[in-house]
Amino acid sequence: MRILAIGGAVVAFALAALWLVVAPGEVETATGVRYLVLRWGHSVCWVLIGGAAVVIAADGPRAVRDIMLVAAGVCYAAFILALLA
Repeated sequence: MRILAIGGAVVAFALAALWLVVAPGEVETATGVRYLVLRWGHSVCWVLIGGAAVVIAADGPRAVRDIMLVAAGVCYAAFILALLA
């Protein structure tokens, strides 16, 4: 399980880096909170997923992992809502 979690963390952090460079076209016209969510939300989501994978690999507290994954889900939902708005 530890190897799988480490691999997942590497992939998640790579995706976070990718989404720092690639942003949806809607960012160009967005302002305020919508801009922040569209520009950074997807990357933050993947950083949280990667962090949760690190917690799993380190056999860290389940509560920390769960909080990170719920936060990632909230981030992603906000990103999708901002994308559709």
